Amino acid sequence: CDRWYVHLTSPETSDNFRDAIATIQPYKGIRDHSKRPKWYHAIREHIMANWHGIMHTGHEADDGLAMVHYGTLPAPTPDVSGLVHSRGEVISYSPPVVIASIDKDLKGVRGATLFNWSHATTVTLSDEEANRWFYTQCLTGDLVDHIKGLSLTRPESKYLGKSVGMKNPWVVSLDALTDPVDMYQLVLDAYWERDYKMDKMGPKLSAPLMRMVELGPAGSLLENARLLHMLEYPGQLWEPPQ
Repeated sequence: CDRWYVHLTSPETSDNFRDAIATIQPYKGIRDHSKRPKWYHAIREHIMANWHGIMHTGHEADDGLAMVHYGTLPAPTPDVSGLVHSRGEVISYSPPVVIASIDKDLKGVRGATLFNWSHATTVTLSDEEANRWFYTQCLTGDLVDHIKGLSLTRPESKYLGKSVGMKNPWVVSLDALTDPVDMYQLVLDAYWERDYKMDKMGPKLSAPLMRMVELGPAGSLLENARLLHMLEYPGQLWEPPQ
């Protein structure tokens, strides 16, 4: 590559738009943000000053990587001190950008070329593959980011059946679909099926599942999808395909 940048998420959790829209359960609510590695802040400052660092506020670094790919992130330009700032231009890389990351969420970025340094692998995603991964996550949820999806805790699974994993019939059924509208409808059907079961359980439901009943199938899916979706442009809120 002839140019490279390191993308960082703001250490202020309140800067993330996902915190404000997560009502089913707190976004990344199982993480302890008070505990950081000893040199956490010093390393981040060093990256910003010397390693072409870009600090993202309002969204996360992986959103920034996605927007660089889509060509919608304001272009960073080094100033005389070596720091990187946004000048308001639109990034236009030639040849196309390569995203170097081990974050699985980026598998939902359509057309992205991903380099995974842990496995020394590079893959270019088709739109179909990226859409399928995104809707898979809408079903399975994301334990690391504390996004519910249709996943279940062990107590919940006692009265609602098995949790939704990669071998779940709903997830497997996505393999046969190519149109994102069809993928969305299949996932929404899964949410309707779960809603029907939850509605019968009444007071036995956990607080997150009670909130999903309040939101309804379409509302629950909308919230989960907005939390999982990698931004295509600044300020985007995901909407169902038409």
